[in-house]
Amino acid sequence: MDKHFVNGAFVADELVRDAVHQALATIEPLQKQRQQMTGTFEGWFWVEDVAPHLFASACELACPSGAAISQPVERSVMISLLLKGENGQFVPEGAEPVSSHVERAHIVALGEPRLCSRVLAPGQGCRRVELGLRAPFLDVNADALSAMDLEVLDYLMRPGFRSYHLPRTQTITHMAC
Repeated sequence: MDKHFVNGAFVADELVRDAVHQALATIEPLQKQRQQMTGTFEGWFWVEDVAPHLFASACELACPSGAAISQPVERSVMISLLLKGENGQFVPEGAEPVSSHVERAHIVALGEPRLCSRVLAPGQGCRRVELGLRAPFLDVNADALSAMDLEVLDYLMRPGFRSYHLPRTQTITHMAC
């Protein structure tokens, strides 16, 4: 994935198409047809691969008219921190919708590829940072991770969907700002 930074008014199509191009490159053509985007955003969004199979993103967005983004997402673990506002609902196919809470780390784990949606109501907007890893990260970095780290990541990558909200901590919030 290349570096991406978008600033100003933009539509979801432009943002997502650029930001997830590489992630979708490995998804079967039938799944690509399931990608749908509606609505507009104002603000900025950045996403970048920071190491093989490890990506980071940040945004400060407003969604004046509401928006929905649906796309296939590969097996992965994402940790996001909502710093301000509302980030809508994350809706993984076959699971209940989940929402993030301000200043609480939110872990989302997809144990297999699924169609996922983000739905924002009119007027919602947020400031958010995120770090995510794709499944091959475990194989590529197994020697650099502790046994406990590997055990936790292996658990999160098991088939199914998992969502955890960690307690709010001043340290995490301070580090993200």
